[in-house]
Amino acid sequence: MRKYCILLLAALSLMAAIGEAQDAAAPAKGLINVIGTVTAVDTAAPTITVKEDKTGTERIIQLANTRTLIKVSPGAKDLKSGTRITADDLQPGDRVDVRGTPAGDTPNSIAARAVILMSARDLQSARQAQAAAWLHSTSGVVNSIDPSAEKLTITTRTPEGPKPLIVETSKETQFTRYSPQTPAVPVPSSFSDIQPGD
Repeated sequence: MRKYCILLLAALSLMAAIGEAQDAAAPAKGLINVIGTVTAVDTAAPTITVKEDKTGTERIIQLANTRTLIKVSPGAKDLKSGTRITADDLQPGDRVDVRGTPAGDTPNSIAARAVILMSARDLQSARQAQAAAWLHSTSGVVNSIDPSAEKLTITTRTPEGPKPLIVETSKETQFTRYSPQTPAVPVPSSFSDIQPGD
């Protein structure tokens, strides 16, 4: 469950970043942004029902005049690798970022201008891949740090007892820190943040 939460947080971060980019590129008065999970699909209408993360409110998203429908993969940092889709590609369980305007006098209804999709199937596959990666990961306590070489020595637990392990990093290495207060929320970090005892 913890790994799944982390993956969803990454998905939300991407969607938030995309939303900020869209706002900067084309600000519009009265534009509504909804990030949430698809709970129902009506291909005949066409509409989708989305449960909003922020409020828990279920909103009806009208897709008849949607100009932009794009699917992105988990882990994507922008829309460059996204692929255009149709309303028929949306399924319950999908994660979406919706941009649109109020649809007339219908409560909680939005006429979508843009929908960014992260499919439930892709999220599940990414979660399984992440779980597999964790199984092959190594954990331990930091003993010493070599800032000039960007290396650190950790003590790992093995069937034969504690053993030292040298960890080499590079410019491509990604660092993430987990706070004891919010262990499910990853925070971007750096080599310089690592201290003996971590």
